Amino acid sequence: MSAIAGIVRLDGSPCEQQPLDALAHLLAHRSHDGSTTWRSGEAGLVYGRLNTTPESSLEPQPFVDAASDAAIVFDGRLDNRDELVDSADIGGDRSAIGDAEIVLRIYAARGAECVDHLLGDFAFAIWDRRERRLFCARDAFGVKPFCYRATSRWFAFASEPGALARFDGDVPPINEGMIAEHLAAIVTSRTETLFAGILRLPAAHRLVADARGVRLSQYWAPDLNAEITLTHADDYAGQVRELVERAVAARMRVRGGVAVSLSGGVDSSSITGVAAALCARRAVAASHVSTFSLVGDGIDEGGYPAQVADRWGLDATTVAVAPLPSGALADEARLLADLPNTPNAAYTDRLRQSASSRGLRVILNGGGADDWFGISRANYADLLKRLRIATLAHRMRRDAREDGFMGWPAAAKAAIWPLVPNSLQMVARLLVRRGKTPPWIDRGFAARVRLRERLEGHEIRLPYSSHERYDTWHQAFSGAAVDHYEQFERSSARAGIDTWFPFFDRRVIEFGLAVPAELRWHDGRPKEVLRRAMAPYLPQSVADRRTNPAGTHLILRGLDGEGGRALFEEMRIAEFGWIDPAAVLQRFDRARALWAAGDPRYHWLAITLWHVAAIELWARAMRQELCLNS
Repeated sequence: MSAIAGIVRLDGSPCEQQPLDALAHLLAHRSHDGSTTWRSGEAGLVYGRLNTTPESSLEPQPFVDAASDAAIVFDGRLDNRDELVDSADIGGDRSAIGDAEIVLRIYAARGAECVDHLLGDFAFAIWDRRERRLFCARDAFGVKPFCYRATSRWFAFASEPGALARFDGDVPPINEGMIAEHLAAIVTSRTETLFAGILRLPAAHRLVADARGVRLSQYWAPDLNAEITLTHADDYAGQVRELVERAVAARMRVRGGVAVSLSGGVDSSSITGVAAALCARRAVAASHVSTFSLVGDGIDEGGYPAQVADRWGLDATTVAVAPLPSGALADEARLLADLPNTPNAAYTDRLRQSASSRGLRVILNGGGADDWFGISRANYADLLKRLRIATLAHRMRRDAREDGFMGWPAAAKAAIWPLVPNSLQMVARLLVRRGKTPPWIDRGFAARVRLRERLEGHEIRLPYSSHERYDTWHQAFSGAAVDHYEQFERSSARAGIDTWFPFFDRRVIEFGLAVPAELRWHDGRPKEVLRRAMAPYLPQSVADRRTNPAGTHLILRGLDGEGGRALFEEMRIAEFGWIDPAAVLQRFDRARALWAAGDPRYHWLAITLWHVAAIELWARAMRQELCLNS
């Protein structure tokens, strides 16, 4: 993980040093190994260093190629280095060639199509001086962040939107539409930020900026019509095992050891087992594997993490859950000019800090397995469409036994609604007032920003043959998912460690989406094909697990550290006319009462309260810079 940033003067005037220095300063919390700037003519680049791979500590960045007269800043990791080096006919010692140089060479040979051939996690920008063009791209899942801000005179980009908001002393206006989405706790936009004119480059997209303007195009999307057909269930499991092994191995190209965030669930335990086996065989660059697990305060997963670590003889560290320092989330909002991390996720910061303090620069995480190997309730609609009524009834009965079952009315809607023609869906929405203003949001504000339309207009248009497959893709790439993983990445950056997700490997995603639904859910067991695939790496007790602690109560504990009820009693955002303060306080009191009574209905209340609190903390942090007045 690194920080990247840059400025290109589209009007042809020289790029000045001061704004580059400002960007480097604002991204210093990501640059644990120092930062470097470069400028030539109308362009300037910034690189904040965090060395992870063996090559990254040797490669100078920004990297400038005198032969092509181009320069690059690259944040990430390439997973098909050998293939790329061969295709570009790059000579010399491969271990001395950095990923940035490889990308620049591929660009010199193939232009904008270079990104079609890259596998890995990355965000990069190339200044092509001969063409007077900036070329940028982001990886297939968007693991690495990339934001940009453009005017008619200049184009700027950075790893974080807050840096782009502050670097020139001219903070952009608020994007009230995104404020409303966050307050509703339904973030739909994958590109907008809290600042008008500061945008995210979406995952799997490339961008070109030059005197003609800014142009985006998508370079990859999964085939949601594809379904892999193999003879036996074990054949699917074998393919999954091979893909996961390759994905983990690609993410163990590190200096020294690698950490694993181990909860004791199937996903993180699978990553741990594969990583440990690869190290034992000396099949990867990493020298050893260490695990880090949270314990205490309702999220302790019992002896499962210890069973996994003991099986592989790993050094295992437990990190006790402790209250967040008072005002820690407000401090984060001030530092980043962005929303602070959710409290239940912020508790894991200590886990990453513990790994970083041991000198580890990479921590592996099992995120993503639920997306590609779990199953969506939209499968009900697929079963109904195919008239597999008995199978549908069996599936619903089994689901009804599980904690968190949506209830029979919602289950019936999940089966029927996707099969209703779009024209009738539109009529039904009007009749039942779907998307009406959440009661804690001011109605006038919601009408002004057209909140209902925003919440309904977030479809990701791709052809599909399975409602379940489309829903899986849609949820994994929703605005809420983008926001979650960018906050996660940002927290890792502050800790001086890079979080890598083997299950976000593009090859794993493509195969997982194409696996038949009956292999992702079998007789009440989710992720059945993954359990089969990872059986050689898992203790039986872990392979049989089906539940995990929720951790939502940590949101309420985190709110206590920011003032508890007092935070909601004197809200700046009520003065701005964004929320109904009485309705918010009512939700807070009800959430606390339900939590105290052990009633799980507090979960959604706590989530919506956090979204309100996050906007409030951000507004307080930005009040002077944005001239926010009631």
